[in-house]
Amino acid sequence: MTNSSRQMTIFIERLARLPVATHPGLLFNPGVEGYRDHTFGGRAGPMESPLNVFHEMAHACQFGATEFAKRASPEGFLFKTKRIFVYNRYCIEPATSQAVERELDTFAYQLHLMRKVGYKVTDSQFLQDSAKLMQHMPDWYLVPGSSKELRMAWCVKLIEEKYAALTQAEVLDRLEAWLDKTWARLRRKATRRPYHAVAERYTGTGVLFQSQP
Repeated sequence: MTNSSRQMTIFIERLARLPVATHPGLLFNPGVEGYRDHTFGGRAGPMESPLNVFHEMAHACQFGATEFAKRASPEGFLFKTKRIFVYNRYCIEPATSQAVERELDTFAYQLHLMRKVGYKVTDSQFLQDSAKLMQHMPDWYLVPGSSKELRMAWCVKLIEEKYAALTQAEVLDRLEAWLDKTWARLRRKATRRPYHAVAERYTGTGVLFQSQP
């Protein structure tokens, strides 16, 4: 077995544990970064991992199916961040910590998905690692707290609260509703843009997805 086939097997085995594994709207590719062409990507930087697919799925859950038309595009998820025009270019200029809060909410959804498929990670480790990543967000310094430690503690507490407010059933229902919207769009003709198209999109069972003619 080659490294690529072994890697694909790992992705399929994890996804198979989801109730929506055979949903026709569930598409993934281990080598794609983020969410593109209605495909959940398994790569973040140089690392390919099913965890990245679950993070992108968690974004879908967090947005919810009611926001599908506004948030799902061929080039990826559409995030709304305040921008200003400076010296012939747009620059991100956040006024609140909304982007961090959205990401923390997403981590809460992700932890529920990870628990469903059997990831054995301690809550404390996941919470700390997730909070640490927020230091790279553009609105990090708008997070409450006068120091890095206090801001990280605030982030950890918010993920805990968001996680406790959700049930696994609710998370899975939201994911299925998003996939329903995805499949409805995929069944239409002329929904893809060549520049953003993912050449190989796989279903949750590892079958190469064939686009509608």
